[in-house]
Amino acid sequence: VIADEGKKFFFVNTSGKIYRFDLSTPNEFSTATFVQTVTPHSQLHGIALSDDGTRLFTIRWTDETPLVTTYQLPNPYDISSITQIHQVDLTDIGLTLPTGGGNNLGRDIEFSKSGHAMFVLIQYSVATPEDKSDIYHFNLEKKFDVSTATLVGNYDVNNFQNQRDLGLLGYPIGFTFSSDGMRVFIVDIAGDASNGIDQINSY
Repeated sequence: VIADEGKKFFFVNTSGKIYRFDLSTPNEFSTATFVQTVTPHSQLHGIALSDDGTRLFTIRWTDETPLVTTYQLPNPYDISSITQIHQVDLTDIGLTLPTGGGNNLGRDIEFSKSGHAMFVLIQYSVATPEDKSDIYHFNLEKKFDVSTATLVGNYDVNNFQNQRDLGLLGYPIGFTFSSDGMRVFIVDIAGDASNGIDQINSY
């Protein structure tokens, strides 16, 4: 996640630890300085921030339980001390997970600029290729307030050729939108189980 007009950069490792770096030159990663870390949960996979940097949102890859958690930050973009203020299992507010023997894993979360729309990526993980990974769209009555979310619909990202094959090619694991919201960029795994890399597809 890039925030604060390109002056701050956040990412999550495979253990659920969030790292913050400050960039002395906006959007120039070579100028990054490590600032702090926090580990809200070991199964954390995707994160987002409110427009003012005072709220952190996470989604877990917990099987069949897509949990979105909201944390309050003590100061904008300050993850040194976070306080949980809300958590919801998306299946409790209208999201219906696909069935068929696979695992449904929460992978990423994004918000519109206005904060009145939330999008989550649920990856359908199964041993054979199937066409069931979706981005779900929620409207928020109050900006960046997930407690006011209502489900609008979903879109099958495999229509963008992100369909998994037997070598893991095509598993969607992340996404983001262009600044004007008119394009979505899907990150998927390219390679096999022992030698995977990330691949970005834009649409």
